[in-house]
Amino acid sequence: VVQLSLRFYGSTFGFIENAKDLKINGNFQVSFIAGQGYIIAEIIADLFIFSFIKSIIYEKKLIKNPCLYLTIIVYILNVLITATRSRLLNLFIYAFVLVFIMLYSRRKDSIQTNRTIWKTIFRTIPAFIILLIGFYFAGSLTGKIESYDTMGENLLNYCGMSVYNLNYYIVHSEEVLFTSSETFFGIHTLSGPYSFMRSFGFDIPEDVIALEYIQSKLVKGNVFTPLRRYYQDFGVLGIFLISTFLGYIYSSLINKSLNKPVSLLSILTAFFIFPMFFWSIEERFFMDVLLIIRTIYILMYFYIFSHLFFRKKTSYKYSYGYCVIRN
Repeated sequence: VVQLSLRFYGSTFGFIENAKDLKINGNFQVSFIAGQGYIIAEIIADLFIFSFIKSIIYEKKLIKNPCLYLTIIVYILNVLITATRSRLLNLFIYAFVLVFIMLYSRRKDSIQTNRTIWKTIFRTIPAFIILLIGFYFAGSLTGKIESYDTMGENLLNYCGMSVYNLNYYIVHSEEVLFTSSETFFGIHTLSGPYSFMRSFGFDIPEDVIALEYIQSKLVKGNVFTPLRRYYQDFGVLGIFLISTFLGYIYSSLINKSLNKPVSLLSILTAFFIFPMFFWSIEERFFMDVLLIIRTIYILMYFYIFSHLFFRKKTSYKYSYGYCVIRN
């Protein structure tokens, strides 16, 4: 791969950048086996991260099995090489939420609740710093940082560009002909469910995944927060109803996970909660979580490998009572 990269693209990074473009433009498809292998690797790494966090918080010790750390490191390197920055953020969010759930379950009163929040923040600062470095490095592999002078500028643009673009869309929606003007009901939002329905022969237009680019003073971007898609498809009422629905779903999952902090439920909650953290950037619930076939595989693999890896039953006592998990 390295030799081919140097020969045809001038560098390994050039090869990665071109492969990324092929995937985005739809000219390159990952095989079913490769796709399943990537999902399995992701699930195993997430389960090992769960075991690592649990051992530190509840058992006050590090797991001595080197395979656990090697698996996590190899998966993170794989994420960096594929330049999938959103997955790198997802991984940090997953670990952050697990730490919070486990620490929160140990609190005894409202004072300890506030301390738990600050403990979670401080304990994840080193991981956050590593995340920023990895985020910047992953962007460099595909040339996404060439328009920025500093890492801070890159990060601020990634987090804030969508708000600027949303404002531009709302102000100029009647003046500018936006290219993603498909009028089929929910086509900009319901890409996951519609993709599933098309597999059964339903005549539904192709999803509008990539929106048009908006040029700012610094760079151009095509993310508008989820509100652009909700507003374009369902209007102001749709924004209210979808926001209420997502708030209810995720708050219910969090509350139930706090009652069972060391359980498959808490793992799944931490894994699927990333759309809430991406709320200021782009839509992720209907496009990723409700990508139905892939989500079914994820749930199946989580169930299989959690029972495969966690065999010994152990009970821990929390402020909410007893919680039993295969350890």
